[in-house]
Amino acid sequence: MRRSLWVLLLALVASLALTGIVMARHAPAGLVVTDILRGTLTRSLDYNQGGIEVETEGPVDVVTLEATFEKGGGSAGWHHHPGPVFVVVRTGTVSVWNESCRMRTYSAGDTFFERGPRHSMLVKNESATEDATVNGTFIVPVGAAPLSIPDRHRCGMRD
Repeated sequence: MRRSLWVLLLALVASLALTGIVMARHAPAGLVVTDILRGTLTRSLDYNQGGIEVETEGPVDVVTLEATFEKGGGSAGWHHHPGPVFVVVRTGTVSVWNESCRMRTYSAGDTFFERGPRHSMLVKNESATEDATVNGTFIVPVGAAPLSIPDRHRCGMRD
């Protein structure tokens, strides 16, 4: 098992070092995306140890990025992802609205999880004085864009 984890980590590091994506030109106004890396796990993954369980059926891409939500309403818009996303707030505070119109606020050091394709959400910086920066790690189908912005707004709210 230890060897498998080592091989997985080496494959991830090598893949991330070899591949990158350009998403910044597709970001909504008030959102600046930087430090984007993308790599492919070329084999299925089945990991279950220490209360952590991850399983894939075939190859997947792992995408990491840093996103800055500018002060005064920077937003990712109502969006969803083709797979799960782990987000860590580096600086500032973001409001996260789910499809049920419930809002939670996350500040520097907080972490939240976005489920994927069937769950839309709005992530927004509502501060008028401070930018908010987050780092995200996405697991997506090979070649898929990590972010999809639908036309439909929810909860009577625009971006």
